[in-house]
Amino acid sequence: MPLEEWLRAHRRQVLWTLVAMSLAVRTVYYAELSRGPCLWAHKWTESDNAFFDRWAREIAGGDWLTDQELHPMVSWNYAIAKMYFARHPEKLAQFRPAGAPPGDETAAATALWNHWFGGKTFHQEPLYAYAIAVTYRVFGQDVRWVFAWQMALGVLTNIMLWDLARRYFGETAGALAGLMILFFAPLYYLELTLVRTTLLTFLTIAMLYCAERAMERKSARAWAGTGVVCGLGLLGQMTLGGFLVLCLAALAWKYRRDLKTGARFAVAMLAGVLIALSPAVARNLAVGVSPFALSTGGPITIVGSFDASATPEMGGGGFNFGRIEQAMEESDGKFLPALKLSVGSHQSAWSFAGLLARKFAKYWQWYEEPDNQNFYYFRLYSRMLRWSLTLYLLAPLIIAGMAIALPAIERCALLYAVAATGMAMGLVGSPVARYRAGYLAAGIPFAAFAVVRAFEWWRAREYGPAAAVSIGVVAMFLWTSRPLPQGRPEIRASDYLAPFYFYWIPEHTAATQSGQWRRAAEILEDSLRVVPEDVGRNRELAQAYSQVHGQLAQDLFQAGDPTGAAREAQRAQELERVAR
Repeated sequence: MPLEEWLRAHRRQVLWTLVAMSLAVRTVYYAELSRGPCLWAHKWTESDNAFFDRWAREIAGGDWLTDQELHPMVSWNYAIAKMYFARHPEKLAQFRPAGAPPGDETAAATALWNHWFGGKTFHQEPLYAYAIAVTYRVFGQDVRWVFAWQMALGVLTNIMLWDLARRYFGETAGALAGLMILFFAPLYYLELTLVRTTLLTFLTIAMLYCAERAMERKSARAWAGTGVVCGLGLLGQMTLGGFLVLCLAALAWKYRRDLKTGARFAVAMLAGVLIALSPAVARNLAVGVSPFALSTGGPITIVGSFDASATPEMGGGGFNFGRIEQAMEESDGKFLPALKLSVGSHQSAWSFAGLLARKFAKYWQWYEEPDNQNFYYFRLYSRMLRWSLTLYLLAPLIIAGMAIALPAIERCALLYAVAATGMAMGLVGSPVARYRAGYLAAGIPFAAFAVVRAFEWWRAREYGPAAAVSIGVVAMFLWTSRPLPQGRPEIRASDYLAPFYFYWIPEHTAATQSGQWRRAAEILEDSLRVVPEDVGRNRELAQAYSQVHGQLAQDLFQAGDPTGAAREAQRAQELERVAR
């Protein structure tokens, strides 16, 4: 029996195998990360993870409307505010809250950013924070309950992508796509972090899945349900609106000869969107902000992405603080003025086009640009991540599949709409990996189709198209696998050091304060399971790790192990010499 027919006949077994393997991957991955700092990155106060945790706790504590000016304030916010007040010292008194001590720049900086961020406007789209809040309220304030439903969403995402791939390209491509998404590490690694990528990926695929089913069922009820899912997507992140627009365009094209039916379905879909958005609209009206304002991050994202000083090659850390401060002041935190200032900073249209080209290239590059957490740091704690697939292999196949499937673009229009939404997001937003992960996961059916189609051509001895695909994949691989800029490591110094501040040091401090010196030594020894390869060459890392080894020497001495203490003291001295 040919493979295609066998897979069709055993579709149920394929589905349950995919479910079982998805659960197994996540079980192993969770077990690996349970020992170490990775599950607790939300305790790092500089991260988005920490803000989502804080926001959810406020909601779960009773502020269900978020009836306050609630925005993150981290080191770069204070640095930019300091620059602003240095240029405008007269503004310090204006923004200093009543009752704050004279010269208190911290409170004034918070007030300044609250103003730029629109007061009580949601800092980010609210769905993820409210989902965490409900979890905290029902199960207790332990992020592992959030990770549980995120892993469940990951399994459901795998199932939907498998089903979509087989519907688009056949059972063989579907099975291969299921295998690829099962081991797509850049996606499932985020299921154990407190960022919204897992939820957004699920919503993206659910929007696509529901829209395809609505196209098949041809009923207003199905389109209204699709609209509700799309509205939830907008509550997750407004950039998913790109798919909504393209979906409406595909609907208009399909019913171009029956405009009445097409219009009825479009109205039903938009009604569903409004139903899903209505709680956020009601909240905004209750607290006195613009009814459809779902986030405040647009202006600063635009400045960081479109300004002539932007460096997408540096990922999320390539912002020019001076330009951000200037643009936020001149635009007063408003989107359109910020956009005008950023685009206007380019000397020519060629300069702006060149920036977009660099951002497009960054979108497809193999490297998982870190933001809040680092994929390559997580891999140090997980064999499952190290053994799984990444864009290093998949990106060229996705691009090839998109090219091969073009003759069937009308049938795959909505899948192309998701791909187009992702690439547009890559041009508009910051080029960090977690923003693209869901969209590229949605491209895996294209990758599977490219492999299956190329194999069919080779088997049929149609060497021309088979060779063209092979050459194209190699060419795309050379483009997407280009190396990082010189001097950029996969894992930054901050990725190694941050876990000490939010995980190792608090645990160590608790042990030493209770006189548990052996336990204190074990904590620091555990922290040294993962040590940077360049610790003996990087002055910042050498300085930090010399202190760790020095403290470990003291702990071992107190625990009655002078030999171990001497060994660690010697290592501390070696690293101190590097640091000097």
